[in-house]
Amino acid sequence: MRQILARTVENSESRSADAGGIPAGLHVEDFPTIFTLGPTGTDASHVGRRFQEMRLAGSFPDAMNLAWEQHAAALICAGYVEYANDVTADGWVGLHFGWSGRMELRHVWAEPTKPMVLAVRPGLRASPKSVALHPATRALAERWLPGAEQRYVRAKPLAVELADRGETEACIGSADVVASTGLAVVREVAPVMVWCLYTRADEPAQPRVPVARGAGCGR
Repeated sequence: MRQILARTVENSESRSADAGGIPAGLHVEDFPTIFTLGPTGTDASHVGRRFQEMRLAGSFPDAMNLAWEQHAAALICAGYVEYANDVTADGWVGLHFGWSGRMELRHVWAEPTKPMVLAVRPGLRASPKSVALHPATRALAERWLPGAEQRYVRAKPLAVELADRGETEACIGSADVVASTGLAVVREVAPVMVWCLYTRADEPAQPRVPVARGAGCGR
């Protein structure tokens, strides 16, 4: 049985559809409501703003479960991963296979994330000894801060909050979120990410399209 950590939706926003980054063949009007990862400021919420109504959930598994229950769509990042005791506990492949036969993959596309940065506490002169991060950015933390204690959170905006409160000396987060804090940016990157849109398998499918690189979304 799949464990649901938080069934409640954290936020709901009505947005006008923005075609930037969405591949040809995906018509946002065919998916009036989507669930994806919150809080506001995640890459998922940035991509999800293009749909008519976006509802933010506490995790990607929650988004999938809520989409199933409410006959909506789920926007899932292929980079989704969770760690427990430094071992992979869950990820996109487990979510994808776990919902096989119930939620079907309708569209897949690739586009750059919003600019992602390594930010540190102001005035810090030595290499940070601790970093807050989403598990998906672990490879960046190991490249930029080898040996630093890693503190995992479920979304990058929460990593920024931890560093801004002084609970860690550094964080990996989105540049636009970091810009609202006093943290100092020392590294920046905008890797390409793959996005997956699911709906219930027992409902009419929309036309499928091949993986296509979309326009930049600005992370």
